[in-house]
Amino acid sequence: MARAATAADEDWAPLFRENLQAMLDLATLVKPLPEHERIMCHLDVQPSNVLVDGAGLMLLDWDDAGPGNPERELASVLYDWHVRDGVVDRAGVSRTLAAYRQAGVRAVLEGEHAFAMNAATLLNYIAAQARLRLDTDAEPMHRETARSELTSVLADLPSRRIYTDILAAASEESTVARHKE
Repeated sequence: MARAATAADEDWAPLFRENLQAMLDLATLVKPLPEHERIMCHLDVQPSNVLVDGAGLMLLDWDDAGPGNPERELASVLYDWHVRDGVVDRAGVSRTLAAYRQAGVRAVLEGEHAFAMNAATLLNYIAAQARLRLDTDAEPMHRETARSELTSVLADLPSRRIYTDILAAASEESTVARHKE
């Protein structure tokens, strides 16, 4: 119980309380993936894990690779790469989906459930950072980094509206692509 009392005194605690309903709402999207839908996925495709060189793009950091779902990974890519300050870069979403199709990948998002991996990853990250911040045995530098990360993530928490905006942009791009065929 000492950890709960300590958490209430943290500078990120008001942000946590303010976002609690939004986090619970995101948690409703998190559903287990049926085993038959799983294939080997990278599971951490973010800008810092992509090297751009003369040959094109190279995906790095395969440490978290494992069973996943391509639709969920694509949804996370679209969120991680094309949302800044709560605004969806619709042109970026369109370019990414076009590149997926050009590479021969079926680039379709079927609904909000596509964001299950994104929501789960984010919520797990918040929980891990909170545990680290509240661990009085952890290195002070690590605890401070956790405090900073919590403040940053909680200040820019995605909403279902963001996911809906990404889906709308993806749907528009899909419609344009069908008309070009």
